[in-house]
Amino acid sequence: MEHCSELISPFTPPVAHRPEALLCARKEGATLSRVARESAPFPGDLQLAAAAVGVLSFGLQRVLSSLHCKRASRRCIGDVSGQPGAGRAASDAEQSRAARSDADSTRKYGAARKTMSQLLETTVKGGIATLRFNNPRKLNAWSQSMMKAKRAALAQASANEEVKAVVLTGTGDYYCAGVDLAAVLKPMMPGKLVKMLKDLNEELFDQFIRFDKPIFAAVNGPAIGAAVTSSTLCDGIIASNRATFHTPFASLGLVPEGCSSVLFPELLGDELAQKMLNENYKLSAEEAAKTKMLTAMVQTGDAAPAGGIDEALLDATYAHVDEYLTKNGTQRSRSSEETARLREVNAQESAALADAFVSPPFFHAMEANAERRGRTNAKLAFQTLRVTRPVWGLFL
Repeated sequence: MEHCSELISPFTPPVAHRPEALLCARKEGATLSRVARESAPFPGDLQLAAAAVGVLSFGLQRVLSSLHCKRASRRCIGDVSGQPGAGRAASDAEQSRAARSDADSTRKYGAARKTMSQLLETTVKGGIATLRFNNPRKLNAWSQSMMKAKRAALAQASANEEVKAVVLTGTGDYYCAGVDLAAVLKPMMPGKLVKMLKDLNEELFDQFIRFDKPIFAAVNGPAIGAAVTSSTLCDGIIASNRATFHTPFASLGLVPEGCSSVLFPELLGDELAQKMLNENYKLSAEEAAKTKMLTAMVQTGDAAPAGGIDEALLDATYAHVDEYLTKNGTQRSRSSEETARLREVNAQESAALADAFVSPPFFHAMEANAERRGRTNAKLAFQTLRVTRPVWGLFL
């Protein structure tokens, strides 16, 4: 644990939430696990553990699903993002407007190719591939299908010699509400669940770290969680004045991800990084523009465009991309040494995050969230997980 204490800095989360603390605890926990296994649990304990195993992923899935549903509701009271949701009716109207503007957008930005049930729109024009998250009803949250589509689109952009750079953006009010874990989680053994979460998270951000061409984020509205941290792994962020950046890790009993434990202090300074990572602080575009986080902020109005596509933001982004390509060619802005450093940080954070999803702080946070929403069953499920963790934790 002395080694762990050397890693503490002003922007690190509380002890129970720190990636390094969880990693060190994991190492020291190996001895405790062996001792626990040597004293085999009673049959009743095994039955309790088996029940908890099912509740673990099922409970995570149901509650995380309710969070995303709540975000997308019209009133969105007490949701994780703290932002009003787009609303089903509003999204339907928005999609209708988007359909009417498809012809104009296609003429201006190139022919669109629908991918993975139209969750991701891909256009290529002038050497720039634009990947637009296209599920405004769920605030463009990254479901498993959308992440597969994004992975495939990035691979195609990498292989296409005509593509010199990539731009990511969102449809409608939101840029992206982060990863929709409810659409990813399935009932499985705790150890397998932890490994799945670790691998999924690490691979998600490695896509951005290892991508071999310049990549830019055109943030058209609120960005939450992984949508924020992945954008800081890009070569530039051009944001609308409507954009906000929110990483509510600590309030969920979770830990930093996407290399935010090192990049946030470097881009935002220690004070803002501390607030973002530990105090549930939502950063405005105006504030971000005063830091190293943003390449530029663009005034694009107080409401999302009628067609759902912020063309003013995209025009400004393309101008910045052209300028970047003129100066740097198709080289990324980071060195090979920096890439290696970020990959190592990503691996460590991913392991810590996966552990955090089966930790008491996360269960406490979910209990409190369920109680605020009046979801008694969900609260009882997470109470069960917390109380029985010493038993089903043997399967980790």
